[in-house]
Amino acid sequence: MAAFLMVAVGALLTMAHLRCGASGYRDAFARAFVFLFALIVSVTECLSVATALSFPVVLFVWGMLTLVLWLTLRPRVFPIHIRRCLPPLAPGEKLLVAILAVVTLMLFAIALAAPPTTYDAQSYHLPRVCHWIRQRSVAFFVTANTRQNYIQPLAEYAILHLRLLYGSDRLANLVQWSGLSACLCLVSLLAREIGLSRRGQLLATAFAATIPMVVLQATSCQTDLIAASFCLAVAYGVMRLSTSDEPRDAWLCGLALGVALLCKGTSYIFCLPLLVGFGLRYLWVFGGRGWRHMIARWAPVILMAMALNAGFWARNSGTYGTPLGNAPNVTANPVFSWTVVADNILRNTASHWGLPLPAWNAGVSALINRVTGPTATLSNIPFQVGFSLYEDDTGNFPHLLLAIICLSALPFLVRPKRQRAWLLAGTAVVGGLLLCALLLWQPWGTRFHTFLFLLIAPLCAWVLDTKPRFALLVAVALALYALPFLVLNVSRPVISLSAVRSLVPAELRDSLRYRRSVFIAPRMDQYFGRDVAQRSDYEQAMRWLPKDPHAPVGLISGDNDLEYRLWVVAEQKLEGVLPALTNLTFDNQGTLLATPPQIVFDIARSATRKCPRADSQLLFTSSNIAVWQQVRAP
Repeated sequence: MAAFLMVAVGALLTMAHLRCGASGYRDAFARAFVFLFALIVSVTECLSVATALSFPVVLFVWGMLTLVLWLTLRPRVFPIHIRRCLPPLAPGEKLLVAILAVVTLMLFAIALAAPPTTYDAQSYHLPRVCHWIRQRSVAFFVTANTRQNYIQPLAEYAILHLRLLYGSDRLANLVQWSGLSACLCLVSLLAREIGLSRRGQLLATAFAATIPMVVLQATSCQTDLIAASFCLAVAYGVMRLSTSDEPRDAWLCGLALGVALLCKGTSYIFCLPLLVGFGLRYLWVFGGRGWRHMIARWAPVILMAMALNAGFWARNSGTYGTPLGNAPNVTANPVFSWTVVADNILRNTASHWGLPLPAWNAGVSALINRVTGPTATLSNIPFQVGFSLYEDDTGNFPHLLLAIICLSALPFLVRPKRQRAWLLAGTAVVGGLLLCALLLWQPWGTRFHTFLFLLIAPLCAWVLDTKPRFALLVAVALALYALPFLVLNVSRPVISLSAVRSLVPAELRDSLRYRRSVFIAPRMDQYFGRDVAQRSDYEQAMRWLPKDPHAPVGLISGDNDLEYRLWVVAEQKLEGVLPALTNLTFDNQGTLLATPPQIVFDIARSATRKCPRADSQLLFTSSNIAVWQQVRAP
């Protein structure tokens, strides 16, 4: 299938890096992964300028890339010895590999079977992709949900290419799953860089693969995991650059920094301490080579990052007056004080303390609310701890506990390359402090911490590897803890949740009531999740959808409505073709800002629903969707 051209390009890029001096298969894969996403950015921005983001053009581009790489590398592909990457394993190492294999393969199957169901995916991640396909460019468009424009778009760029090449959203979740693969690879590489043996590297990878938030997000269309992979690539790149001083490491760092900043806003926070910390180490080690040499190494890092983000920054600046768009106005902490920072540290840490014990959760919530002040929370949402099987707000309690213990023991261990381990720990701590200082606490903020847990994974293995048997017991315990998150994901369960509802805590039962296994439930039902009863309303509204997919159709929605459900139902009605939906918006007085098409679908909340014009006729209405027709004058 056409979508596998992207996989072929990634594989060939891995071969290319192997032949250009990469230090092993994992190093080559990490570099190829970053380079592939840099290619996605370049192709998307260039085709967007020409309004050419369509299936034939994208197919041609990826086909030509595959052909050129194959013709270039073909004489040197087959001498690669696969057995070298599969050395004999000790019994404990086999156990760790088994854990990794079970987790990653199960997550791959779930990602392939389940449709995008996350709230954010259906409200702005996937709708923006549909708008881009219809307008054949990534230019900003009129929308009531401005996150469809100003939020960093790299993950959606990848989904855009997969959707164009495959013809549906079947592969959309694989972007996050590929981020999981890259994260595990880079965690093992970072473990190698701080001096861990193969067993220690596998232990670090097992720690990373069993983080509950990682398990839940690996099959979703969120962006935290794919963004974490790029930030880990930045960490690996700057660590390598500060020890090797090689140009290819500068290129890796620059490309990784560019795609990280283009993927998620929190990357700005996490990459800053990495660049400063390891940049200072570079000065310490190679400062004697002169300023010209240093500029020659670090200038490409900054220039490549700026080049990859230039198009997106320009669009945001032209529309919102700042390269970051409207995001800082929504989530930035307006007040800075040490008291606020301390409060946010407590809130963000305690957010991971949720357990399936209601009394424990209530006690933790009361304690934190008693200690912290009323400020620095998003929309003044009260702090509350709970146990969750949902990828937006789950906690990583055992991993947090283990991380605190291992980081506390770190200064007392004397091991090779300990300075690198201490520096890595310092950048992780500073990144966490910056997050608490700059952003308001949010109930779903635990997913922002994904990168920090992944960055700490090699450090935990660095400590635990001194006690091999105990380390294996810890790895098994973490795998068992991760099992419910793997098979009972509220959004994408492997086991029908109604069958195990009586076995779960009372506070989770309502969320489990209507969920069926992703391998059993009809795909269209899964788009609606617990709201599956709404599907009939949407399908009835499709009676007024024009049969011509190019006929303009109006769309009225709010700033956080699940717009993607309308897209998928309409696409089904049109037999695989996306409708020509156009957003309609109102001014502060409730006046429509543009002349509406003849048919308008209104998915705004019924309490805020507006009549498009005085001559509009209501054809269909329910609590979920309404259809208006414009009465034209004879």
